[in-house]
Amino acid sequence: MTILQWLIAAGTSVFVAAIGYFQYRTAKLKFALDLFDRRHAIYLVVRAAVREISSRGSLDQKADFELGDTVEAAYFFFGDDVVTYLKAFQQHVTDVNVFSAEMADMKDPTEKAEAIKKVRVAKERIFKFYQEGQPLFARYMRFDNPV
Repeated sequence: MTILQWLIAAGTSVFVAAIGYFQYRTAKLKFALDLFDRRHAIYLVVRAAVREISSRGSLDQKADFELGDTVEAAYFFFGDDVVTYLKAFQQHVTDVNVFSAEMADMKDPTEKAEAIKKVRVAKERIFKFYQEGQPLFARYMRFDNPV
């Protein structure tokens, strides 16, 4: 009878261990998916800013505030490389908005030409998002294990 009890106890232990492993694995995948969702939301805000600047020429105040909040949130979800990129991106967006607003009141043609040049440089940096920014985001958002 003791061998039968031992076999039942061993079988139960193996069964419980297997369930524990699968729960651990499920929790790990859920965590990865939740982290992906939060990182993807940050990516979407940045991509929306690029789209709005490419279509309208500048970012409205609401989108600018949302971008600022997103850059702050990125600190907790990405490494220093993405955070540094996003801070530079935000500065370029600010440059576009400020210089575009200032150009409306400028009378001096050389001053206006200089402002146009600064806006162009900032926009060129913003439009490089798909070559520079997207690969930075991708390193953090790809799943190591196929689901």
